[in-house]
Amino acid sequence: MKKWIALLICVMMMVPGVAAFAEVAELEPITIEVNFDGSDVAFEDGFSVKVPDAWMEFETEDGVTYGTEDESAGMVILFREGEVTIESMAENIIAEYGAANYVVINGIEWVTFTDTEYDVLVAAAAASDGFYQFTFYPASDEAMTNLATQIMATVKNG
Repeated sequence: MKKWIALLICVMMMVPGVAAFAEVAELEPITIEVNFDGSDVAFEDGFSVKVPDAWMEFETEDGVTYGTEDESAGMVILFREGEVTIESMAENIIAEYGAANYVVINGIEWVTFTDTEYDVLVAAAAASDGFYQFTFYPASDEAMTNLATQIMATVKNG
């Protein structure tokens, strides 16, 4: 768990930088079918996400972790305040990891990338006063990456 937190802190330190970014291509919305039982978790600013009922909540200093009882699979949710755009997040991710993916789900623009060294899939979405970062693990597990996409499809802004 400590290595996940260390990775998250490193990622969060690089994301807020703002620099000129070419233009993000038009994003085509996609539809994702959600096939898991879960409960909605709401945040103060109106963001909400559906968390699988089989997962437990683990409090950490840097965010909230939801996952299996043995912590072998799950997600960490972090919020960071500040002026951030999808473009600035993507630029910083591309500079650090070489690639980023864009997707629009339920009207929310996401930038995602996979870090194979730490075996995580990271998805970030800009909010009105900062951004949310969802880090799913393990990214090498196809069932987990499918579930991650479904969880992203449950996120609502307001």
